[in-house]
Amino acid sequence: MTNDEFQTLVLEKLDSMNNRFTSMEKHFDSMDNRIGNLEQRVESTDNRMGILVQRIESMDNRIGNLEQRVESTDNRMGILVQRIESMDNRIGNLEQRVEQTQQMTVELLRIVGNTNAMLEEMKEDIVRIVHLQDRQSKVLESVSIHLLEHEADIRELRRAR
Repeated sequence: MTNDEFQTLVLEKLDSMNNRFTSMEKHFDSMDNRIGNLEQRVESTDNRMGILVQRIESMDNRIGNLEQRVESTDNRMGILVQRIESMDNRIGNLEQRVEQTQQMTVELLRIVGNTNAMLEEMKEDIVRIVHLQDRQSKVLESVSIHLLEHEADIRELRRAR
């Protein structure tokens, strides 16, 4: 393999790695956006949970007042119990959504960790390639010097004839 072919091969590999880095940066941007969206959804869920907690506290107070004021009305009490059960179901659904969101976040963090590890490996590969290029450059320089010395020796021998 000639030096030009080798340099072309190295440049092609560097271009390929550069393209992969660009692709990975785009992937990271996409992941950042997705994580941002997840954070917004979790924030929204947290806000809604706060509102639900306030509503539950408010309803608990209202139930206490209703029990004191209207102990004889079983019908109205039954309606309130149904409303509380409905709210419990809604809270259960929200808890499931929060759990799913947390699981997705954990998975995304795992993916980011793996991606970071791959980037570290690629950085190490690049350092090795740069080191090899430096060594090859020194070898070429040495060979060039020896070639010039040999050519000078050949010229002297021809002159000596």
